[in-house]
Amino acid sequence: MKAALAFVALSTAVILTLAAGYGPSRLCQGLVDLVGDKLEWRARSLAGPQGVNCGRVESGHDARDANDCVRKSLALGRAMRVRYEVHGIDSTGSTALVRSPQGHVYEIVLDGNPGHAGPTSLFQQRIAVKECSTELQIAPGGRLTCISDGRI
Repeated sequence: MKAALAFVALSTAVILTLAAGYGPSRLCQGLVDLVGDKLEWRARSLAGPQGVNCGRVESGHDARDANDCVRKSLALGRAMRVRYEVHGIDSTGSTALVRSPQGHVYEIVLDGNPGHAGPTSLFQQRIAVKECSTELQIAPGGRLTCISDGRI
């Protein structure tokens, strides 16, 4: 019964969205915004339910508060996650730093629509996850990035 209701609700949303003049790419972006993308799901999974959410920094915005949260969480040995939006040549990408409850630090990079410009694809998005040392550096734009220690 719940599955049937969910199907009806989703079908109705799709029909209304298309009737309003939004194309399939806009619909897919809306679904990604609603449920999260691969980067969001992986970051939450790695940080665990008790992980501190240090926030999301939009491209061009001040990252100092988020960076301070990351540094404080690392110093206290807490699991945490932070997401940075980064403008590319033809699209916007995202990176995240995550510390797991076991103390591993990861950098996650999202390519939301490989080979194409435009919004994040519902099915084509890809992430790359690399394990890093706890030593961080400031990248252009003010976001934190890890210094790779060679492990993947």
